[in-house]
Amino acid sequence: MLDSFKKPPAEFRSTRPGQENKKPVLMRDLKREFDALAISGSDLSDVSPIVLADSPHSRLFADYISRVSYTLSLGKKKTQVALLRPSEPDDFFDLYNSELPLAHVVHDIVDEDAICKATAVDQRLIISDDEYELLIMPPMKSISYATAIKIQEFIEDGGRVMATGTLPAKDSSGSKHEEISSIFTEIFGKSASDNGALFVDKEPSELAKSLRRYICMAIKPVVSIRSGKQECRDITYTHRIWQEAEIFFFANGSDEPREIQLSIRCDKAPHILDPETGKRIALVNCTQIGSRTILLHRFESCGSLLMSFDDVPSLAIPTPYSEYGDEVMLQSDWDVVDDVDGVSFSQMVDIPEFLRIQRIVMSLEEPLDDVDFTVNGAVAGVRLWPPYEMDITALVKPGPNEITLKFNQASHFCGRGKITIY
Repeated sequence: MLDSFKKPPAEFRSTRPGQENKKPVLMRDLKREFDALAISGSDLSDVSPIVLADSPHSRLFADYISRVSYTLSLGKKKTQVALLRPSEPDDFFDLYNSELPLAHVVHDIVDEDAICKATAVDQRLIISDDEYELLIMPPMKSISYATAIKIQEFIEDGGRVMATGTLPAKDSSGSKHEEISSIFTEIFGKSASDNGALFVDKEPSELAKSLRRYICMAIKPVVSIRSGKQECRDITYTHRIWQEAEIFFFANGSDEPREIQLSIRCDKAPHILDPETGKRIALVNCTQIGSRTILLHRFESCGSLLMSFDDVPSLAIPTPYSEYGDEVMLQSDWDVVDDVDGVSFSQMVDIPEFLRIQRIVMSLEEPLDDVDFTVNGAVAGVRLWPPYEMDITALVKPGPNEITLKFNQASHFCGRGKITIY
């Protein structure tokens, strides 16, 4: 179903960047910026790496951009929450808009006109072709009578409404002030919790700390991203529905790795879509309980994860990883060659005897730059961002092996690394 993922249509493929930008820019930083745009739902059709990076490997970054852009262009954004825009946005509205993504709740901003045209069906507020389980109302002194009636219908249909601070008491489009006051007094009265209404009387700073908890009192969020006992605010995501598939894109916005437990409300067959290679791989190291898919995942600094859930089986499965292996540390004494194309570090490394079924992986300690891996004169591959590791199984042999690493800038490599035999 995602046959075009490996090679997206031409309109999503960028041309090779030129040399317009002479200032060195780290690919990992560019990736983080692009991932943030993708998560936010911004239009990615005009995103091009042509002015982003001066690097011989910008084509690889262009491929990453085109694959993510294409995949997130499919279908429609899946949201759970509608955030009502008040006539005069305030601190509460800004807080909701900024904190909901960090609480792992995908939302849209809607206005009163949209709500007036909405319908309430099966505990959902239907606006155009979007469906919302929860409507959030920031503090509002007035609202139109037509909007109030629609909110009342949504509650009566079993929908969920969460209000903050001040409830509307005046009709912004007429003189039905008493009717407005009566509607919201009834919705958020003593039996509010029984009819799906939730009133939160918190200051913005206090609400920010407990927003996820209040959301969970109203609905069941599609995604939970936990680090320890708390939601990991550094990881954000977006969710799309395309035909029979559900697509999730997660990104780490921090400078540090994050090890998390990811729980997704979806029980179809999970797959990883690798934007760097175009490969679609079945996800086997996960647990499916009821309607939930649960997995442990390590997000490297500025790392991301693109997943699809559908009913189409995949013949490709990931190579199993071993937690432990024999390590050969790279020496700190490198032969360094500096030329116009970059800086090369070389050394001879003795690899002990190993079995055919074993894997040999070279990893570097945060070089902060894109790096070419070459083993015994053959190119193993390129890494533009963490993890800075490369499978070199096919290129090494027992005994002496020549290892060469090439960087744009020598100052970005500390010289430390290792080769692990799994």
